[in-house]
Amino acid sequence: MEIKSEKLRIKPELLAPAGNLEILKAAIQAGADAIYCSGKQFGARAFAKNFTNEELIEAAHYVHLRNKKIYVTVNTIIFAEELEELAKYVDFLYQYVDGLIVQDLGLMHYVRKKYPDFAVHISTQLNIHNVADAKFLQSIGIKRIVLARETPLDIIREIVSTGIEVEVFVHGALCFAYSGNCYFSKLIGGRSGNRGTCAQPCRKTYSLYEDNLEIVKSKALLSMKDLCTLEDLQILCDCKIASFKIEGRMKSKSYVVQAVKAYRTAIDNWYYEKVTKSFKDELEKLQVTFNREYTEGYILNTNNNDVVNINSVNHQGIIIGKVIKSTTHTVTIKLFNDLWLHDAIRFKDAEDVGMEVTKMILNGNSTKIAKAGDLVTLNVPKLIKIGTFVLKTKSKIIDDESEKITNSELILNDLELSIDIKSNEIIVSINDPYLEKVCEVKKINITLEKTNKTSIDEINNLNNRIKEQFSKTNKLPINYVKINFSNSDNYYVPIPIINEIRIEMLEKWKNSKESYLNREIVPYYIEEKKFTTKTNISSKILYLERLSSYEKNNDIHRIINFSPRIDFNAKVGTKRDLIDHLADLPFGGLISPYLNIANPWAIEFIRQFTDSTIYLSLELDEKHCQNLAKHFDNLGIMAYTKFPVMMSNHCIVGKYYNLHDNKCCNCLKHCYKIKDEYQNYYEVLPLGPKNNCQMVILNSSKYLISDISAFSNILLEFYNESTEDITKIVIEYEKISKE
Repeated sequence: MEIKSEKLRIKPELLAPAGNLEILKAAIQAGADAIYCSGKQFGARAFAKNFTNEELIEAAHYVHLRNKKIYVTVNTIIFAEELEELAKYVDFLYQYVDGLIVQDLGLMHYVRKKYPDFAVHISTQLNIHNVADAKFLQSIGIKRIVLARETPLDIIREIVSTGIEVEVFVHGALCFAYSGNCYFSKLIGGRSGNRGTCAQPCRKTYSLYEDNLEIVKSKALLSMKDLCTLEDLQILCDCKIASFKIEGRMKSKSYVVQAVKAYRTAIDNWYYEKVTKSFKDELEKLQVTFNREYTEGYILNTNNNDVVNINSVNHQGIIIGKVIKSTTHTVTIKLFNDLWLHDAIRFKDAEDVGMEVTKMILNGNSTKIAKAGDLVTLNVPKLIKIGTFVLKTKSKIIDDESEKITNSELILNDLELSIDIKSNEIIVSINDPYLEKVCEVKKINITLEKTNKTSIDEINNLNNRIKEQFSKTNKLPINYVKINFSNSDNYYVPIPIINEIRIEMLEKWKNSKESYLNREIVPYYIEEKKFTTKTNISSKILYLERLSSYEKNNDIHRIINFSPRIDFNAKVGTKRDLIDHLADLPFGGLISPYLNIANPWAIEFIRQFTDSTIYLSLELDEKHCQNLAKHFDNLGIMAYTKFPVMMSNHCIVGKYYNLHDNKCCNCLKHCYKIKDEYQNYYEVLPLGPKNNCQMVILNSSKYLISDISAFSNILLEFYNESTEDITKIVIEYEKISKE
């Protein structure tokens, strides 16, 4: 029986990562609807292999030939000297890909202005997490937003209801900090996450101190578990989310294939209203390819304790056995699961011991496979303790399956072929529902002879051979679901003529498919604001109070009224001195340095809304800031801050006290800090229940700029400094500003 509700349902797009061309093809064959990848520049995963321009062209042709889409990540913060090269890159991408994934507001502005039919998807790096910001982006023609991973389901539903396309991550690695709000890697090693070169400090070990007493020693306090929403994906499907995104542009082919297959099954089960089966097999395969333990994440309201794995940052695999006998160079393992030759294993309590299984002894003989319950002996490089659990971290069977999928052609175009044969002409055409016109080849002024066959069977055989010859696809991804054939006078068509026409027709179809981009023009119109007054804050030095309660009434500085950077229920229309949310732009105010304005294009975009001071991104060094100040008026810099290297929705103090919902946390009564492996200390500031138990980690050293001569606007940011320290710093900068 037909499912009546099917037409009311819209399948969410399944969006897969690809670090190279081989993985891209594997993901498509496994069932992905679209691919996101990066070129060799301007992508947030600079250390992935990524694609050359030639490979991007090949990739675009490959996916378009199969009615799929390709989006390219250009999602880093851009510097002024890169704009010329970036413009050429965007011009190139416009010719081939379906859309761009963008973080930088300047790049967004450039693309929307120059190419109103080029889809712009706002990267999760821009940290869109509330309805107000989503509506603002929708108003300027943004096609899609990739929401912050911390956005809860009730807010997602509200954003979806605005009509903008919403994309969410459903599987893969999670960042500890709010995306776009992590400066840790930049501060400790000069490798910026916002510039694509994150060194992953969140995967290092730290000790936690409470009032100078060490309460946790050398644990991976900032290491998130991997996201996995597979078993509850139907909940997300019901929300009418446009695209489900799998993380993993630096992951293996097997990881991508297995993730795509699993989520393809879950989406299709929901769409066709099939009874949801157990995902036990899929989950086991996913765990083998890569996992740091799984969490359903903030999107499904996982509690504070269940989003991090503080004991290991490594791939966990699955437990397949236990060591029951051990010598210096061998172990005997009782298996709970199958083990194959060329699988990879690791010993849980000896994480430095990982190996490929190249020889197995079962009952005194070599074997290629050992089953659950078997006692199997392996050679090992060092002594392993009896009782140690054995993890499978790579599977030959899964790798072989992924390889088979990669080398198969599972995605076919269902087409209609028409063949019309007359005495002096042949017309052959392909009707493709995804193209705007029929691909037709017409050969005229040719002379054909009637067949000398007379019986119906002979004539049918002749015409069937002609149809069969025309139906050959030259290994293109084609399935002819219907063939219209007309040869009423039973002409004989020589094979060379058939081949010539067929090859020309297939080439015409192939070229049309590869170059077809379904563009939609969305006008880029921003109403010019009539600026009548400058901001009402005229002091040269402004004081931004984040957490401290310091107040001083004098002419040296002014306390700035600001909204929290993370505000799921942000409302528009409230006048703020400092703008941390895009939705507040039309209402005027100082531009926060945390909006990461870093280049002339971004400045031009902001100037469509306000002539107030733009405080430049902390991603810029002093030289970059000074160069911009030479060409633009009313810019400012952050001259002093402890620098929040991370803002997080997870509280490590609540985790330590085993508080699942953080509601009873006494963190505000104590002082906390973490220490890294290099003996650097970082203040940890839990913000408490009033701020949704978010947490800020401050840099181990203060951020100071002493040369402020190029700027007429200086911002000083204080968190928990003493009144004495604040006064001292403000007076010092007042002195510098007058020199």
